[in-house]
Amino acid sequence: MLRRPGSILLISCYELGHQPLSIASAAAFLERAGYTPDTLDLSVESFDVESMVRARFVGISVPMHTALRLGVRVAEQIRQTNPTCHICPPRASSAFSNRGVAKASSEQECIS
Repeated sequence: MLRRPGSILLISCYELGHQPLSIASAAAFLERAGYTPDTLDLSVESFDVESMVRARFVGISVPMHTALRLGVRVAEQIRQTNPTCHICPPRASSAFSNRGVAKASSEQECIS
């Protein structure tokens, strides 16, 4: 199911005008493994509801505090739009789960 185009969505929230290398490197890794992830750079692209509905897994890049605040809002929108989607915020799951976005897994940082 995750090998379908758009099933994996990688989101960059805020890179201070730089290329979003965090999602670019993750996308390249996934593509080499046979997946077809979509990417979304919210600093230059608008929130795409269709991408959120299509996604089964969303990875959110939050490299700093400002991005974390934006990432929490994005995760809340994703959860409202697509309640069954798995959301994975790197190194920030406690902030996401404390906001009530979802329940964090004790074994990994992904949120179901």
